[in-house]
Order: sequence, then structure tokens, then C-alpha cells
Amino acid sequence: MSAQLSWQWPLDILHVSDLHFFGDPVLDSARNAAWRALCNDVAQRRRKGVVRPHIIACTGDLVETPSEKAFRRGVNALLELAEECGFLEESCAWQEGEERPPEAWWQLLNHRIFLIPGNHDVFASGLRILFLGKASGEWARITDPEGRVPPGRLEPTPAALAGPLAVRMIDSNGSRAFWKTARGSVDRQVDLAWPQDLGVGDHHFRMALVHAHPLQVPFFVQGVFDDEASLMMDNAGFLLKNLADLGVRLILHGHRHYPCCYTLSLQDSRDAIRSVAIVGAGSATKAPARWKYVSYNWVRIYPDQRVEVRILRRDPEAPAFSGFASPVAATLGDFSCERLERVVKVWNSFGDLEVTTRFSGLRALPGRPPVRCIPFERRVGSQVEYSARTLRGSAGSRQVAWDAAAGSLELDPPLDAAGGAIDLEVRHHLHGGAALTSWQALQMYGAGPGAGDREHQRYALEFEARDVSFEVHLGSRFSPPEPETCRARYHRPGQSTESQEADWNAATHVLALDRENPKPPVVLELEWPLPEAAAPEPGTSNSNQWASVRLALLAWQRSLLDG
Repeated sequence: MSAQLSWQWPLDILHVSDLHFFGDPVLDSARNAAWRALCNDVAQRRRKGVVRPHIIACTGDLVETPSEKAFRRGVNALLELAEECGFLEESCAWQEGEERPPEAWWQLLNHRIFLIPGNHDVFASGLRILFLGKASGEWARITDPEGRVPPGRLEPTPAALAGPLAVRMIDSNGSRAFWKTARGSVDRQVDLAWPQDLGVGDHHFRMALVHAHPLQVPFFVQGVFDDEASLMMDNAGFLLKNLADLGVRLILHGHRHYPCCYTLSLQDSRDAIRSVAIVGAGSATKAPARWKYVSYNWVRIYPDQRVEVRILRRDPEAPAFSGFASPVAATLGDFSCERLERVVKVWNSFGDLEVTTRFSGLRALPGRPPVRCIPFERRVGSQVEYSARTLRGSAGSRQVAWDAAAGSLELDPPLDAAGGAIDLEVRHHLHGGAALTSWQALQMYGAGPGAGDREHQRYALEFEARDVSFEVHLGSRFSPPEPETCRARYHRPGQSTESQEADWNAATHVLALDRENPKPPVVLELEWPLPEAAAPEPGTSNSNQWASVRLALLAWQRSLLDG
């Protein structure tokens, strides 16, 4: 079974391309070794907390030539990668003799794994020549679980959502031709619009996957007979113009076996200038003749819509991947924030929480689109009451709404660079979110080392700001016997770190943790000791059995709050 989709900003996209599997152990020997090295590198980076894979984007040429055995190996390779990304709870594979991939593949496809066809996936040896038709049957075997795709069509799902990402999948292989070799094309009859029933909104980051590269790789062009001329996309301008109209901010492609990253300013049909990042992946298993490396990309999307690309490469003779000195800033963000404050108050005898988040000095950047939505915490399943308001800047006319299911703050009217800076405040209440005694903590969190002794609050920082403040207001009942018993942690998600003594104000009973210029994703934690207390007496309205059930439910709700 596949793991459930959840997310926190920033989002990491694992971009691989051009695997070119034959489905033969001998012919695939070197490619299998290269793929194992890539999977090991992904697993290592994930364990270290350097990345948190959100989706896998494979931009074509999964196989060398379309056949069942080749696609079986390609599907199993992506399932192996999905396991290393944490998308699978247990290993699975498409076994010989089975007509279609296993159920786990269909659960991941267009949810965690996004896949589009390359020329080698649909044309024999990747050649679009002699009016040969596409091998759509083999492609449909791995992309259409119910066999509904009519002959010649390759897109059972042209677009899908993955949390805050809207992904458009495009067949860039064109129709049959006499002598197009490996050139790409997007047929003009293809409707590139987002499906109306998909529900793509302003809060979605819009991206597209194609195989053929829409821009030339400049230093590979060496004359009219250079192979770059046989690999380009015929109508790239048509495609780019239409994707700009659709609000696409990121285009991922493969095909050239060489990684590249460009930022393009495109004028849409409403004369607005849109900045689009175009990112190409090298081959994950087959080093090109002129570069000598296999490679793959990590593409990170930040809450301000900034795109950052890290290209990782490996000499086939070397044991490990290495990256360039720093990631490539493919596009700038839409807005910036001076200060972010998070205040949590434990304010009554039920352990209720009042959580306030303040954005100070929030402004749209010049030359960027008006800001309609700001990514904010997603709350699904937990019952919260909230309020959101503008504290400074157009306070009388600007409305702010928190779409907790989508994870965004919606601004009406949108914020543009001419509007100056504004301050926002979002406040929500959570019933019974904190344990007040050691017995309650034991019921909420279970047994284990230190269980029942301490309580904590954590803040998974998704939003980049120049200054971040995290406070927990405990009240007089929580006065610790010694200030050093209050602890603070600051770490990457999934990483453990030694705690340090927290800032404790005995007069106000406030724990605090401040950081300058933190780089998300990071987690801020504050922890404090709890007073000892026995279980309630049986027969009372707050009996042991009833309290245990109630606290178990609160623990589940709290887990949603902690993410």
C-alpha cells in the first residue's frame, strides 16, 4: 500500500528523466547499477533531512523501445525510487506473468509519481519516421488501469493535483511523420487547458511536464547537421505561449540527456509578463557523449512561489553523486516578509490552545504578479475556530480568509507592489491541545522513555522571513522548579538534535525561541516539565476510562496540529 499524501512547504520535486531501460538483465546491467546509485543517493539525502520528496516527476524515455518487458523494468525502477522517497509502506514489483502493474503503482500514479511519454516510449527506437504509428498500447498498459484509452491517444489523465501543485502532463511527441527522427511537437488539436472539474485555483502552483526540450541547449548547436537540430520541438513557441496563458510557472523536460535551467519572461494573451522556469534533467542512467555524467534534479518550490534547482551528477566510474556549489535560483519569489511571530497560549483548565500567527512587513515584489494567495498551514480533520485580519495597510478594504483545507490565506483584493507593506494576523483555537499533568500526557502520548514527564509545542516553519519568533505562554500553573528544565530545539524535519536551554521568563511564564534568517524547512520546538497527578477517581464524571478515551482523541487531533 502507498503512504497517504501530506505536505509542508517548501515542496521538493524529484526530477528524473531518460532511463532507457531495455528490460533485459544483460543490456540493462550498467543502467541498473546507475539506477541503484541514484536510489541510494535519494535515500541518504532523505535520511539526513536535506530533502523531503513530495512527488517524482519522470519526463519521458522510461524505456529504450516500447515493449512489455522494458516497461516492466521501468515501472519497477520507479517503484524502487518511490520506496526510497517514503511513498510506499512496503516493497512491491510488477512480476513476470502479470498483465498490468500492481495496485500500489495505480495508487501512486498521478498522485506521487507523474509520468509523461518520451519518443522512445512510443516509437520504435525513438524514431518518428516513415509514418510509423505510436505504440500506444504498451504505454496505456502502465498509465490506464481500466484500458479506456482509444488507440493512438496517450493521455488518460492530462492533469492532476498533488496537494498545492497542479501538474499538466503533455505528450510532446507529435503525430506520425515521414522523417522527423527525434524531433518533438505538440499537436495543435491537443487542449492544453486545465480540466474544469480539476478545481485548479489561485492557491495552486502550476507546472507542466513535457519530454522534448522547448529551448535549445546553446553550446550543443554546432551547425546544420548537429544532432540538436534533430531533437528540438517544432512548435515550442505555440506551447510556451499557451502555458503562459494557463499560469504555468515551471516546465520540466528531458530528452537531451543534459541538465539545464533557464528563466523565460513570456507575454500572455492579456499582455501580462509571466516568468517561467524551464528545467531540463539529464539522463539518470545513460551519460551523454559530450558530458560524461548521469544526473538528476531536485526542484524546490517555496511558499512565495520561488523555484530553486539543485543538479546532482555522477561520473559512471565514481561511487557517489555530487552537486554544484549552490542551487540555481530559477525564478524569484512573489513576496517577502520582514518578521513572523508565532504565539501559543495554554489558557484554561482544559488545555485549550490559542494560536496566533502574525506576518509583519508582508509586501509584493516589483515585477511580480499580484499576490492573491499566501501558503499557510493546512488543517484537515482537526476542528478549529479561526479569525484572520489585516492589521496594517488597506485595513479597511482588504479581506483575508484562511482556506484551511487548501492551506492558504486568500487576499481580496490582491496585494501588488504599489500597495506597500501590510501586516496580517491569523488566530485559531484548538480544544484540549495540551496535556496539563503527567497522567494526561501518558494517556495522550503513550508509554516510553520520559513519557508523562513533559509536554511540548512545535512549529514546522514553512514560510521564510528575516526574523522568526516562537513563544509559548504557559500560565502560573506551569512554573518549573528550575529554569534549565525548559528546553528548546531547532532542527530539520526528520532529524534529531540535542536540546538547549530555552529562554524562560519567570515573571510572565513565557518560553521563547528566536531565530534570524532561518531557511525552511526547519522545526522549532519548546518543551517544559509537567506536574505529577494521579488518575481521576473511578465513578466521577471525569473517570479514568472516559478521560483515557477523550485524551486519545485529543492526541490524534494534536498529531494533526504537529504535522
